[in-house]
Amino acid sequence: METESEGYRKIITLLRASKPELSSAEKLESEIMQRIAGKSRAVVAADSFISFLFGWTYIGWVRRSLITVSIILVAFFIWQQSLIVRQINVLNSRLLISEIENVKYQPRVDGKKLLMMGKSGSGFSDGEIEFSEDKIEKLLESYATLKSDYGELLKLINEDPELKKLIEEKADQNRIKKFKL
Repeated sequence: METESEGYRKIITLLRASKPELSSAEKLESEIMQRIAGKSRAVVAADSFISFLFGWTYIGWVRRSLITVSIILVAFFIWQQSLIVRQINVLNSRLLISEIENVKYQPRVDGKKLLMMGKSGSGFSDGEIEFSEDKIEKLLESYATLKSDYGELLKLINEDPELKKLIEEKADQNRIKKFKL
């Protein structure tokens, strides 16, 4: 063991006695100084950018005014949404003339009679409804189209016995399902 410790001591003394040779001390010194200056510039640039972006947070009146503006914007948004919902509810409760949902079907209404009833406002349960001639014409056109399409459909069904049988079976199945409910 003593030989190992003596060897260890000799190596340490040799290492302490030998000094590294420095060939160009000025070049090494300038390179080290450039590296240190480059790191400090990068840190200063990042710090200045961050302080530029978030420097306003240290100013009290700016921070309070921005909070006030954001609260006002949120309140305005809530008010606007409540108005929109209220208007949608009003529109849902109103009679939609274009869809003609609440007009009761009268099986034998003549086109001229319907036109007269629409202009005068009589003949309908609600006196507030007034139909323009265009809307009445559109209603009559859609009624005529529906009537002709229904007639063609009935004609096709009556001409094809297999289709007629299939439709009757489906109708019977639907009636059975309705009774089960």
